[in-house]
Amino acid sequence: MPNLATLKGAAVRPSTRVRRSVAIVLGIALEALALLLGDWHDRYPGLAVAAGLVIAALAGSAGGIWSGLAVAAAGWMFHFFFVADQAWLALAGLPAWLAVGGL
Repeated sequence: MPNLATLKGAAVRPSTRVRRSVAIVLGIALEALALLLGDWHDRYPGLAVAAGLVIAALAGSAGGIWSGLAVAAAGWMFHFFFVADQAWLALAGLPAWLAVGGL
């Protein structure tokens, strides 16, 4: 049975796998909230892109490269379907989303 100090250390310094998983789940949830609530993204599509890129960058900085890439891909997918209305021109932005998430 682990002692209290071991459990406290695990809570304070989570493993890489836990950090990565939490960053992905929270990042995708924030992307969905930012892009799906209300209709503000129809009036201000540039602001929706900026918010999504900031969320992807934060997920990448908190969880690492793979977390940032996953959240950026999910954010671009939300942008493609809900903001750009499946316009193929939005496909040109995918490398930028992935670059921001991967940094």
